[in-house]
Amino acid sequence: MGLAALAYVIVRELSRDPADQSGLTAATLVLIVIAALMLFLLVAPGSMRDLFQRMANLKVAGVLEVGLQTVARAEILQPPAIGDEQDPPERNGERLRDIVKKVESKLRFLHVIIHMHQDPRPIRSERQIGRWLEMEDLLTADEAQFALDLISKRELGIQALAEQEREELLDAAWAFAVRFSFTVWDRYVRRQLQNDGWVVADFPQSRDHQPDFLAYRDGRWAVMATKVGEKGGYSYVTTRNRLENMRQKVGLDGRCIVFPGGDRKATVISMDGTSGSGSRVKVLDLEHLLENPDRAFADSAWNDDSEQPKHPDQD
Repeated sequence: MGLAALAYVIVRELSRDPADQSGLTAATLVLIVIAALMLFLLVAPGSMRDLFQRMANLKVAGVLEVGLQTVARAEILQPPAIGDEQDPPERNGERLRDIVKKVESKLRFLHVIIHMHQDPRPIRSERQIGRWLEMEDLLTADEAQFALDLISKRELGIQALAEQEREELLDAAWAFAVRFSFTVWDRYVRRQLQNDGWVVADFPQSRDHQPDFLAYRDGRWAVMATKVGEKGGYSYVTTRNRLENMRQKVGLDGRCIVFPGGDRKATVISMDGTSGSGSRVKVLDLEHLLENPDRAFADSAWNDDSEQPKHPDQD
């Protein structure tokens, strides 16, 4: 009945003489608009009514959708497990603010070990570091954007998620935060070797560790693993054992762990010193390897292992 009355008002006002506007008030216009909307919703298809319903819940639904998309992105972008003694621990109560701090610290760490300060472009903030890594193809566009979304503190829809989904997101985001720097270092080493005339090739291997790779130069093959070491030195016994026992059809003339050097140190000798000495696996500073590729194949005296004697000609 009310709708019929509103329809009568619309008809009456539309049939009024255009010169006579005395009866057309603001209230009447409001009634006309309301009636028009009601009529439209009655005759509109179900999909249109659903659209209006979604518009009414746009804020909540939009934030939730962003949150679900963030969960999916975090799970897809998880770097591979490091799979040795240096594999970072799983999340233990860390919240989003802890994850953000971790991403920021890893970006600053990459700034140091990749020598970004040598680039003529200004690279100071974490955001600039992330964009530089993307431009240099050391992070994919999706990886870089996810890292920058985290540190920008933009709306990620986390609070709109159910508890289980929220915890899944935090787990996946934490895995990304603590591992992506290892992936970047691995990509950087491979690219530097290729730029220096090496041929780099992947090979089938277990998924429980960051992939090793084959590197070929001057008729010789080496198997290499990339690690970042630690300031106090880090013992890569598991990686040493894997490389030591590896067999390849091409025949291996060298077995190397490549790390950043500088104040970072690494060793293949176990903590008690009972194994690793005399190993065929060498620990090499990337810059030293690029300066003299023969170090990948020479005897173990050519070694940047922090626990083994240096070659007489080494600094």
